[in-house]
Amino acid sequence: MFGKVKPFIPELKMKDFTLFNQYYCGLCISIKNNFGNLPRLSLSFDVTFLAILLDSLNDEINISKKCYCIRHPINGTTVKLNNDVLNYCSFLNVYLSYFKIEDDIEDESKISSKVYKSILSKYIKSNAWDIDLNYMNSELKALKEYEKKTEGLNLDVISNPFSSLIGYISSLYFKGHPFENSLYSLGYSLGKWIYITDAYEDLREDMENNKFNPICSIFNELNLPYENLKIHIDERIEFTLFNLVQDCKNKLSILPIKKNTEILFNILSFGLMNKTLNVFMDNF
Repeated sequence: MFGKVKPFIPELKMKDFTLFNQYYCGLCISIKNNFGNLPRLSLSFDVTFLAILLDSLNDEINISKKCYCIRHPINGTTVKLNNDVLNYCSFLNVYLSYFKIEDDIEDESKISSKVYKSILSKYIKSNAWDIDLNYMNSELKALKEYEKKTEGLNLDVISNPFSSLIGYISSLYFKGHPFENSLYSLGYSLGKWIYITDAYEDLREDMENNKFNPICSIFNELNLPYENLKIHIDERIEFTLFNLVQDCKNKLSILPIKKNTEILFNILSFGLMNKTLNVFMDNF
């Protein structure tokens, strides 16, 4: 369900492409410093976006430094040095990955997922930002309960727990600030876009393998084959996703952004739109 919030490279200036990579690698280094090397495998594009977004609301001037790692052993790469936002996002990255692995185990019970969960479970520890793991877990459990019984529900209701979770982690860092609610709303809309995009992207495979899919469960009352169901729902899903993309852009525009403006609008405009269009093309 993660890994969908990325920049659209063809419309990205070189300086912003470099900037995104600096945050991406900076988050990786922060995960290493806070948890060690193994959790770096969980590094997420979506959490990188959140780090850029939250840091753009800070007055703090970032310092960059060349670092060396397995991926860049010879020439190295320039990264954003550890700051509080990157540290916060490093914890989120590991927590979200842990919960995702739990979800994968419930859905598929893969041995590899169980092994990775046992590894990540050692890194679930207290944090300086009062990130409420019980709340995060309860929202994901509520999502699972909705998915077990979708009768009488719609996509707004089913996606609400995941959307609320993304709204929560997007706004917690600036709890008490005047723009906390705006961050929550942006995260909520982004979370709904992620959930519905993921469901539509997996629709064909889920139907072929007789697995649960919220879109199929809600809209396929006539038990149509995939090709017929797609014709029936495409316009509605496309309308919903495009509206969510626009809502994310609108919410971003009212935030007091101090830096990283171009990369943020690239991700929420071109990046989300490109992903949405590709999902529809891939399922054609």
